[in-house]
Amino acid sequence: MAKTRKITNTKTSSINPWIVWPKALSIFFTFAIRLFFLKINHLNGSDIIILGIESSCDDTSAAILKNGEILSNIVAGQKVHEKFGGVVPELASRAHQQNIIPTVDTAIKEAGISKKDIHAVAFTRGPGLLGSLIVGTSFAKSFALGRNI
Repeated sequence: MAKTRKITNTKTSSINPWIVWPKALSIFFTFAIRLFFLKINHLNGSDIIILGIESSCDDTSAAILKNGEILSNIVAGQKVHEKFGGVVPELASRAHQQNIIPTVDTAIKEAGISKKDIHAVAFTRGPGLLGSLIVGTSFAKSFALGRNI
């Protein structure tokens, strides 16, 4: 008779990584941008305006920062997932495509600036749902390319 071995999970945790990671990245992202502003302003002395885009899961977010100060922060949620009891990646990607332009446009208007005032674009690169990340990345790169920044 072969020996059987019971495998136990010694690292049990009640922390959901899908909730903790985005919040931790958001905090890191905020500090990284503020450090960036401090270095740039120390060298140059002029105002820097950054458009930040977040699309890692099921919310589309856009923020405008001026010298590290948040001028606007717009979040567009997705109701399409409610009937499934969780996030459906394909539906999330499609909703990001619908939400990203109005979200960024609203953030720019709420900040009281124009598109030509933006000096840099920051976006979520990961972790997250691949399709959702591609939407945010494609928009950010296209916006930057169109503005020649």
